[in-house]
Amino acid sequence: MDVIISRTANTLAATIDGEIDAANGHVLTTKIGRGIAGGVDEVVIDVAKLEFIDSSGISRLVELRQMALDAGATFRLTHPAPNVRRVLEITGLLATFGIHE
Repeated sequence: MDVIISRTANTLAATIDGEIDAANGHVLTTKIGRGIAGGVDEVVIDVAKLEFIDSSGISRLVELRQMALDAGATFRLTHPAPNVRRVLEITGLLATFGIHE
Protein backbone atom coordinates (compact mmCIF):
# COMPACT_ATOMS: atom_id res chain seq x y z
CA MET A 1 0.00 0.00 0.00
CA ASP A 2 1.18 3.48 -0.85
CA VAL A 3 -0.19 6.55 0.91
CA ILE A 4 0.52 9.90 -0.71
CA ILE A 5 -0.34 12.91 1.43
CA SER A 6 -0.59 16.54 0.48
CA ARG A 7 -1.66 19.41 2.60
CA THR A 8 -2.99 22.90 2.10
CA ALA A 9 -3.63 25.37 4.87
CA ASN A 10 -6.95 23.75 5.80
CA THR A 11 -7.10 20.38 4.04
CA LEU A 12 -5.24 17.12 4.37
CA ALA A 13 -5.60 15.14 1.14
CA ALA A 14 -4.43 11.56 0.85
CA THR A 15 -4.42 9.03 -1.96
CA ILE A 16 -4.33 5.34 -1.14
CA ASP A 17 -2.97 2.93 -3.75
CA GLY A 18 -3.07 -0.83 -3.29
CA GLU A 19 -4.63 -2.76 -0.43
CA ILE A 20 -5.53 -2.06 3.20
CA ASP A 21 -5.50 -5.11 5.43
CA ALA A 22 -4.36 -6.30 8.84
CA ALA A 23 -0.73 -6.36 7.75
CA ASN A 24 -0.45 -2.71 6.72
CA GLY A 25 -3.40 -0.78 8.18
CA HIS A 26 -1.23 0.67 10.93
CA VAL A 27 0.79 2.55 8.29
CA LEU A 28 -2.39 4.28 7.15
CA THR A 29 -3.39 5.45 10.61
CA THR A 30 0.15 6.52 11.45
CA LYS A 31 0.68 8.62 8.32
CA ILE A 32 -2.76 10.19 8.10
CA GLY A 33 -3.09 10.43 11.88
CA ARG A 34 0.02 12.63 12.03
CA GLY A 35 -1.51 14.96 9.49
CA ILE A 36 -4.75 15.19 11.42
CA ALA A 37 -2.85 15.91 14.62
CA GLY A 38 -1.16 18.81 12.82
CA GLY A 39 -4.51 20.58 12.64
CA VAL A 40 -6.77 20.70 9.58
CA ASP A 41 -10.40 21.53 8.86
CA GLU A 42 -10.95 18.79 6.32
CA VAL A 43 -9.58 15.30 5.58
CA VAL A 44 -10.20 13.95 2.08
CA ILE A 45 -9.01 10.48 1.13
CA ASP A 46 -9.06 9.44 -2.51
CA VAL A 47 -9.59 5.69 -2.72
CA ALA A 48 -9.82 5.39 -6.54
CA LYS A 49 -6.69 3.23 -6.59
CA LEU A 50 -7.63 1.16 -3.56
CA GLU A 51 -7.88 -2.40 -4.88
CA PHE A 52 -8.84 -4.27 -1.72
CA ILE A 53 -9.96 -3.54 1.82
CA ASP A 54 -10.76 -6.05 4.56
CA SER A 55 -12.52 -5.56 7.90
CA SER A 56 -9.34 -4.37 9.59
CA GLY A 57 -8.92 -1.76 6.85
CA ILE A 58 -12.49 -0.60 7.37
CA SER A 59 -11.72 -0.32 11.09
CA ARG A 60 -8.69 1.85 10.29
CA LEU A 61 -10.80 4.20 8.17
CA VAL A 62 -13.41 4.44 10.94
CA GLU A 63 -10.59 5.19 13.40
CA LEU A 64 -9.22 7.94 11.16
CA ARG A 65 -12.68 9.43 10.75
CA GLN A 66 -13.07 9.56 14.51
CA MET A 67 -9.64 11.16 14.89
CA ALA A 68 -10.65 13.83 12.38
CA LEU A 69 -13.99 14.49 14.08
CA ASP A 70 -12.30 14.68 17.49
CA ALA A 71 -9.93 17.28 16.03
CA GLY A 72 -12.86 19.31 14.67
CA ALA A 73 -12.32 18.32 11.03
CA THR A 74 -14.64 16.79 8.46
CA PHE A 75 -13.74 13.46 6.89
CA ARG A 76 -14.70 11.93 3.57
CA LEU A 77 -13.63 9.35 1.05
CA THR A 78 -13.75 10.05 -2.68
CA HIS A 79 -13.81 8.04 -5.91
CA PRO A 80 -14.23 4.50 -4.56
CA ALA A 81 -13.76 1.75 -7.13
CA PRO A 82 -16.82 -0.48 -7.53
CA ASN A 83 -15.43 -3.28 -5.34
CA VAL A 84 -14.53 -0.87 -2.51
CA ARG A 85 -17.84 0.93 -2.86
CA ARG A 86 -19.62 -2.42 -2.52
CA VAL A 87 -17.78 -3.19 0.74
CA LEU A 88 -18.73 0.23 2.10
CA GLU A 89 -22.31 -0.31 0.99
CA ILE A 90 -22.53 -3.74 2.65
CA THR A 91 -21.10 -2.34 5.88
CA GLY A 92 -23.52 0.60 5.82
CA LEU A 93 -20.69 3.14 5.73
CA LEU A 94 -21.29 5.01 2.45
CA ALA A 95 -22.95 8.01 4.10
CA THR A 96 -20.60 7.87 7.08
CA PHE A 97 -17.69 8.42 4.73
CA GLY A 98 -19.49 11.12 2.73
CA ILE A 99 -20.19 8.97 -0.31
CA HIS A 100 -23.57 9.69 -1.83
CA GLU A 101 -25.43 7.29 -4.03
